[in-house]
Amino acid sequence: MRSDVNAGMVDVQARSFTGPMNCSAPLRQPVLVVMVIALAFTAACSGDSAGNEPDSPEFINEVTLTLMRRQDSTFQHAVIVDPDGRGPIPWQVQQGSLRLVPNASYTATITLTNSTVTPAVDVTPLINMRKLQHRFFYTVDPEGGVLATDLTIDGNSAEYGEAFAIHVPGWVESRTWRLGVLLSHYEGDSKGSGLVPGALTDVDVSFQLET
Repeated sequence: MRSDVNAGMVDVQARSFTGPMNCSAPLRQPVLVVMVIALAFTAACSGDSAGNEPDSPEFINEVTLTLMRRQDSTFQHAVIVDPDGRGPIPWQVQQGSLRLVPNASYTATITLTNSTVTPAVDVTPLINMRKLQHRFFYTVDPEGGVLATDLTIDGNSAEYGEAFAIHVPGWVESRTWRLGVLLSHYEGDSKGSGLVPGALTDVDVSFQLET
C-alpha cells in the first residue's frame, strides 16, 4: 500500500491532489491528469515498487502491533487491516485493545502481512532484509506523556525502528493516546541517516492506546 508523498497527503483514508493546470495545453492533458490522480490513489495502499497486485513481494494490507511489558513479560496484540490493500476501502477498526500501565516500559514490534492471499504471507522478513530502503517512524498524540523511541538501526547505523520502546511515566492520566506508525520507503541510496521520511510510504496507520 505504497503512496507517493509528492502526489498528495499521505493518509490511507483521505487524499487530495492540488497543482496548477495548463489550460493552453492540448485537450488530452486533462485526461492524463485524471489518469495520474487515479494511479496515485490506487498506489496509496500498494506495497510493491513494481505494482499493487496482492502477489507483489512488498504488498502489505495488515499491520500488527505487539507490546511486551518489560516488568513481567506480558504480551498484548492489536491488528489493523485494509480489506484489499489498495484503497479506497478504508482501514478497518483496530482489532484488540492495548492498555498501558503507569511507570512501565514496553518493547514493541511491528508485523507486516499480506493476508489477501492464501496462505497469508509475513512480509516483515523481506522489509527487514531491505532496511537500507526503509524506516519506521512513530508519533504519539498528544505529546508530552507516553514516549516511543527506536530500538533498531540498519547496516549504515541509520534509524530503522522495526522494534521500538514505549515508556509510560508514573504520573500519566487515564486517557486515549494515538500511536502513529509510518513505514517510509526510500529509493536507491536516498535514505541517508533516515531522519526524514522518503518520497514513498508503504504503511501509514494509527493504533489506539489506553492508560
